[in-house]
Amino acid sequence: MAEYTEMSYTYGSGMRDRAMILETLVLLKDMKKAGALVQYLSQGLSSQRWYSTQTVAYTLMAVSKYLGDQKATQTFGFSYAVSGGQSTSANSKSAIMQINLPAGGSNTSLTVKNTSKASSLCGWCNVVNPPLDRNQPRPTTSKLRLPTPT
Repeated sequence: MAEYTEMSYTYGSGMRDRAMILETLVLLKDMKKAGALVQYLSQGLSSQRWYSTQTVAYTLMAVSKYLGDQKATQTFGFSYAVSGGQSTSANSKSAIMQINLPAGGSNTSLTVKNTSKASSLCGWCNVVNPPLDRNQPRPTTSKLRLPTPT
């Protein structure tokens, strides 16, 4: 499917069309094809490319339907270290996990290692900086890319 962006009345795009295909594959219970499409959509969303709100919303909705239909059969695990410190292990059977990390300065780094049999692990790092004017919070986000085992 060729990439395109339609900015008139449909707000369509190749990415949104693939999300619609994913939603259909989930309804048809074709999880093998759906899984490959989820990988493609995830890579697109984690790129630096701009997508319309319509495309992002539909893609997230389709991926959530895929994940919501999956039964956790095994625990996923990973370890993480903040700024080269001691490694901490974590695991869960839930598809989503949140960990609050200690605050650090501008040179803070986060290292994550997938320790489970799962071929991929997705992560998001949300950083909130102290407000400049102390009246308004100024959240910033940073995309976190995790290596997958080969």
